[in-house]
Amino acid sequence: MPIIYGQTNFSILTDIRVALSQYISEGECFLIGKACTSFWKTRYHEMDCLINLISDIGWIASASNRPVMYGVKYCETVQDYHQTRRV
Repeated sequence: MPIIYGQTNFSILTDIRVALSQYISEGECFLIGKACTSFWKTRYHEMDCLINLISDIGWIASASNRPVMYGVKYCETVQDYHQTRRV
C-alpha cells in the first residue's frame, strides 16, 4: 500500500528492485512501480485525499509547536520534532 506509507515513486521502485531484481530487469521494476502508483492514484483517489489531510493536520500541529499524535483503538504514535527522546 504505497500511498498509505507516503512512498514516492523512487522508493516504490527501490522496494521492487530489492525484492525482484534477481528475477526481472530494472526497466521492468520501473514499469511495475509506475503501474502500482497509477493504480493507487486512480482506483483509490479518496485515500490519497485522506493522506494529504492527515499530513496537513500534522503540519498545523507542528507549526503550533505541539506534538503530532495519531491514535486508534490499538495503536498510538506521537511525533515531536522538538524532542530527541522517545515518548
